[in-house]
Amino acid sequence: MRICIVVNTFPNVSETFIINKVIALAAHGHKVSVACFKEHEEKDIFSAYELRNKNISVHVIGLSKSVPSIIGSCLQNPGLFFRSLSLNIKKMRKNYEHNYYLYFFKKIKYDIIHFEFSGLGVTFLPIIPKLKGKKVVSCRGTAEKVKLTLHADRKDGLTQLFQRVDMIHCVSDDMKNTVLPYCRDTSKIFVNRPAIDPEYFKPELIREEGDANTVKILTIIRL
Repeated sequence: MRICIVVNTFPNVSETFIINKVIALAAHGHKVSVACFKEHEEKDIFSAYELRNKNISVHVIGLSKSVPSIIGSCLQNPGLFFRSLSLNIKKMRKNYEHNYYLYFFKKIKYDIIHFEFSGLGVTFLPIIPKLKGKKVVSCRGTAEKVKLTLHADRKDGLTQLFQRVDMIHCVSDDMKNTVLPYCRDTSKIFVNRPAIDPEYFKPELIREEGDANTVKILTIIRL
């Protein structure tokens, strides 16, 4: 299967859950294309995480909405220019942005496109109906727990996003309950919890003398 994963930065060391997913999907024979706005500047990180794989490719969304950049891109691809043409500069920039995204994703061959964060999905909201393949979005926390309270227009954006995608991934039952009010078709929602490999993470159990009945639990979150 050909899978396109959309993130902001790749590989991002604070998002090892995405790195591990890409590696695992590639190891199972899937063709994984990662679309990102920024590629990690340290090239050694690709080797450290063993991301140099024939089944993994990284595509940078090199979009600039400055007038010189738009003109340069349109000269390279006249179709972008004519489809984006408008006497209103602001509208032309918006048209160009949407057409560029469509052009970018059309070059990537995929069966499924997965927006790893709902905020990213909202960014691409205007073009999602025109994208080919099945569309999936993940709801992980900040975009749903924080952004919804800070930005008045986010609720409408999230509602529209859920209407336009095929599946909605939630990392917990609590996250599912959080997004339920914004989803008209609840059959789209599924829960898949983050996990670690217990064969890899096997710390020795050390208890101080006289403390045999006490269990200490440490929770670690993203920095």
